[in-house]
Amino acid sequence: MLNIMVLTGSPHKRGTTAQLADSFCRGAAEAGHTIERFDAAQLQVHRCTGCGKCSGGKELCIFQDDMEKIYSGLKKADLIVFVTPLYYHTMTAYLKTVIDRFYAVNSRIKGGKGALLIAAAAASESWNFDALKAWFQTELRYLSWKNFGMICAEGCAVPADLKQTSYPEQAWEKGHMLPESIEISS
Repeated sequence: MLNIMVLTGSPHKRGTTAQLADSFCRGAAEAGHTIERFDAAQLQVHRCTGCGKCSGGKELCIFQDDMEKIYSGLKKADLIVFVTPLYYHTMTAYLKTVIDRFYAVNSRIKGGKGALLIAAAAASESWNFDALKAWFQTELRYLSWKNFGMICAEGCAVPADLKQTSYPEQAWEKGHMLPESIEISS
């Protein structure tokens, strides 16, 4: 079974993406996977300053904060799930701050993992997700992680909007239908 790390980026504990993350986690747990969830907006994570002291994972980051918990989970995770509302066509600053700090463990997280993107936006035009989708594809390529797909919930500004869609079921199904292990082809 998979070790799954869920990283959420919303400051709203009961918001739209929190509900999508809950649906995904419920499906994955029912399938027997182990889930560790981190809500970036509730953590104390210093922004990366680009000081270079970590040398891309060869040394420790100079900041000792809640990233230590994330680093531990990230190293053992088989699958990383990024969950974010769309803020001005991309992820929230909370989630971006955490991802920027991945650099300090770069050499230890490249390859052998998978990733999934779950996002929601008030906008109902799919092109609003283009920048976020491009980032996701680039991140996967850079880290040599396998793509486990994307759920982009259009027209979902508030949790009540989800009730009119199949997005919660899609998130549950993604979690429930995950394989028992990650097969990485060379």
